[in-house]
Amino acid sequence: MSSWTKVCSVIALFFFVSSCALLPYEPTVDFRGSEKKGADLERYDDDLSSCKKLAEQTIDHNIEKWAVWPEDTERSMITRKCLTGRGWSVVR
Repeated sequence: MSSWTKVCSVIALFFFVSSCALLPYEPTVDFRGSEKKGADLERYDDDLSSCKKLAEQTIDHNIEKWAVWPEDTERSMITRKCLTGRGWSVVR
């Protein structure tokens, strides 16, 4: 393998890994399970945006840990906990 090919492979790998870290977190919600827990299915979009805003206000942007997968960030954990507290069954 030539050095040019190795350099291109490393650069491609770097861009792949860094692009995964920049993806926004979108929770996967089990709507049937949420309905059984008493969540109002018509309020999901409002609850999601409220929880995302709450997470944005809560975290310290200078200290937020960066993870490879978006669901591992502090912001996503706060959003997930907020949605769960509002009666949503968050799968991921």
